[in-house]
Amino acid sequence: MYRYIYLLIIILTITGCSEGDIIDVSINFDGELQNCSNDIDNTFVFYKVDADNKRTLSLSFTSTTYDSTPDSISTDNEPTVITLDETDNILIYREFETAINGSTYFCASVPPSMNEISEEYTSTDGTAEISLEVFNDDDPNNIVYQRTITLKNITFIGDDIEIRREELLLGSDTQVVIPQ
Repeated sequence: MYRYIYLLIIILTITGCSEGDIIDVSINFDGELQNCSNDIDNTFVFYKVDADNKRTLSLSFTSTTYDSTPDSISTDNEPTVITLDETDNILIYREFETAINGSTYFCASVPPSMNEISEEYTSTDGTAEISLEVFNDDDPNNIVYQRTITLKNITFIGDDIEIRREELLLGSDTQVVIPQ
């Protein structure tokens, strides 16, 4: 009888041990994909804002081959691939103390300083794939473009934490073009 009790205690002890807490940061959230671009210096920012939880996910990159106007984008089903690094082509997850206005924060030449960042994770590698699909609109004179940004093999680094994601959907946006 005592053997069974000792065996039960040993099994409970072994299965009850913990190697540490698992930290799961939800960097994927709902939000409308928005963007800013400066075609003069070839810089682009795609971002989404979760105002309820005061967090953002933004992709900022420089490219001489990517053009944000739909009529100049190749529709051959080959996505534009941006290789991410820690300086020029970067993906950033941020949590703020207060809610932010995305267009003011990301599209201003000098971002406002009033928003204190409480948490930040920056990508160190991976790729951003920007694909484009063309649809017919109800109006036969219009062309509808849906742009989708998928992030692949991303590693985020933060204070004493590393987060790895094989695939993460940044989001999609739609543009309607009326041919001239």
